Amino acid sequence: MCVLKIAMDFFDIGIEPIVLTDCCASTAGLQAHLAGLAVLSRNIGAFRLREAGLSEGFLAAPLDKNRE
Repeated sequence: MCVLKIAMDFFDIGIEPIVLTDCCASTAGLQAHLAGLAVLSRNIGAFRLREAGLSEGFLAAPLDKNRE
């Protein structure tokens, strides 16, 4: 929600935001993350959502292998 809010605030004041989708996640899980990206895509434009290539394919925080 933090990234969504800031990106939309920037957009509203005329600054073009670029959101690196693989550099953010949601503590509420993957479904919430994807919902946030869908809202951003619709409101600021899908072309402003990009991948940095740093996440190794994860769309949200990877599972901690030490935790059960």
